[in-house]
Amino acid sequence: MIKKILALLLSLMLAMPSVAGAKGVYIAGATQGDDSGTSCATAHDESWFSAQDNWGTDAADMTPGDTIYFCDDAGPIDGQLIVRATGTSDALYYFAPAFGDAPVLSYSATQGFLFGVAGRGCYQIDGLGTLTFAGGAALGRIVYFFGQHDVEVKNIICDSDTSQTCLDIYTSTADSYNINFHHNDFRSNGTMEGIRMAQAGANAKHPYNISITDNIGDYLKNFIFGTADADVWSGGHRVEGLTVARNDVDHTRGPFMGLPGGINGATLASTIEDNHVGQCGDSDYPMVNCLQLHWINEVDVIDNRIDSVDTASCDGCGIILDWSNTDDTLLSTGNYVARNIIKNTNAACGGRGISIFKGTGNLVEHNLVSGSSGMGLRNASNESSGNRWIGNTVISPNVCFSQADGDNIGNTTTWINNLCDSPTSKGFETSAGSVAVEHDNLVYNAPDNDITLDATDLTDNPLLDTQGRPRLKSLFDAGTAHDN
Repeated sequence: MIKKILALLLSLMLAMPSVAGAKGVYIAGATQGDDSGTSCATAHDESWFSAQDNWGTDAADMTPGDTIYFCDDAGPIDGQLIVRATGTSDALYYFAPAFGDAPVLSYSATQGFLFGVAGRGCYQIDGLGTLTFAGGAALGRIVYFFGQHDVEVKNIICDSDTSQTCLDIYTSTADSYNINFHHNDFRSNGTMEGIRMAQAGANAKHPYNISITDNIGDYLKNFIFGTADADVWSGGHRVEGLTVARNDVDHTRGPFMGLPGGINGATLASTIEDNHVGQCGDSDYPMVNCLQLHWINEVDVIDNRIDSVDTASCDGCGIILDWSNTDDTLLSTGNYVARNIIKNTNAACGGRGISIFKGTGNLVEHNLVSGSSGMGLRNASNESSGNRWIGNTVISPNVCFSQADGDNIGNTTTWINNLCDSPTSKGFETSAGSVAVEHDNLVYNAPDNDITLDATDLTDNPLLDTQGRPRLKSLFDAGTAHDN
């Protein structure tokens, strides 16, 4: 028993900040007691927190290793909180609620919780309760990181109908790296972005080692979105080492994810994995693609589930590999898109399960697309060559497989071992009259095809189960079929 108690005490000691002289500093909506900041009863107010003179090395200052506690005893903290830490210490600043209290931080400034000293890092925000935004500013950010690093944000709730963004990472003259947002809750009425990643400037730096995992969202404008200017593209400052995984968002009015600055997984491995989106887009909202992936290279896009996509204009893709939107030589290349489930993609014109609009050398395999007002799988534009579509299943679209945006689309693109079940218009659609490599596909119950099917292709009923998989009695891919 004594050994167990000693082991427990040791584990608790290891979990606590180990910086010599680390202390707690208490902040409330108004000054409390003698304003010494040693407890909620004597808490400093938000203006004390934001003053430059109180971030430093003096005993009463907020210094690396300190935990800054926020108290709700005096009501909501509603002024701007500016973090003005300086120096290069590796010790964290910790931000937490006081003794389990959950203060409501209701900002009215354009940037609410502002980490504004470019290049400074080492922060952990844990469980600050509900963060709201009362200012109504069009560019309102609830938490704003300006060129920060070694940042962790977890267990917060962002609930706002007026702010633009909950968590904003801005990368300009200072790198943003080692940033981890996880187990947070984003809520809105379709107006707020959960996370924004903005890049700008002639001397723009790379955002890298960014992890966004295990978050949930209600009705957001976007879950992850960004901006990038021409200097970012010309300098090749793509996000590197990005992980977006296990996030569950009920509804986004716009894209679930769209980063026009691009993602480079060749330098640092990047993955978009095991995310769930209930609905992307609305019937009155234009130009929505759920995973809008601009200029991505060697990124794994795997095991995601998208239940519905809807938009008032063209587009309406579940997953689209795209260019940078400024330079049509900046294509999406060498990516792996696999085991995604995409259902009910609809658009005023379009509606596609998976589309490679401008990309080369990508592998798309073992995905399930069910129900599409347009194409199930689409290889588009003259720049989209050398892509491989293998072992995918498309059920009840308008067109199953499309290469039909112009002559010579996708020259060297291959279609092998794919399954097409009951399109309303065509199995294969192409303006060229043929595709480069096509064999061992099953095209069932298709009113028409723009190509002559290969001798190895089948047209039999695939006998799919409720999960869209061939049953054991199916003639198609029986070796990996199921009997349920």
